[in-house]
Amino acid sequence: MKHPHPLHMRPFVPFVWIAVALVACAATGPPPPTPEEQARAQARYDEVQELLAVDAGTGTAELERFLQEWPNSLLADDAALELARRAEQGGQLERAARHLIWASRTHPRGDRIDEIQLLLAEVERARGHTEAAYRSAARIRLSRLAPEDRHRVHVLLASLADERGDHTLSLRWWARAHGSAGDVAGREAVDAAIDQML
Repeated sequence: MKHPHPLHMRPFVPFVWIAVALVACAATGPPPPTPEEQARAQARYDEVQELLAVDAGTGTAELERFLQEWPNSLLADDAALELARRAEQGGQLERAARHLIWASRTHPRGDRIDEIQLLLAEVERARGHTEAAYRSAARIRLSRLAPEDRHRVHVLLASLADERGDHTLSLRWWARAHGSAGDVAGREAVDAAIDQML
């Protein structure tokens, strides 16, 4: 039986490397903008922020447009987070979740990713998606958050663990929430939650 000569395999090697390169590109996300592109995006973003300060409705629409025009910008995750916050405050939970999921998938290494995961966890919990909320909350790097937001995460994880039926884990998170509370009222609220669980 004849075996194919090694030379016969060489034409296929480039295709393997092309496939590997495509997978690598997909894993690292969109290419970063050039300095010139980022400068234009920053100028446009500043314009939208000024408009938001005087006309929330028009400003929100322009922020949506910014996200469509500059999806690869370093400010895209900021825009998505702002849009999600406004949607969540207006009771549009599905819309908020859509912006947050897009941002977490498109800019997983952005500087706002932990804030995005926190709000996504809260939105998913409000939508009744306990498991999705817990997964998002568990991804948060607490060291990247402000102290008050760390407390929010502790309380959220404690509540979600309780909803999942893991009461031991819930008590551990409540203990952390007690330690991260910024004032007496916060610690008393945690004590009340622990008492109710027990």
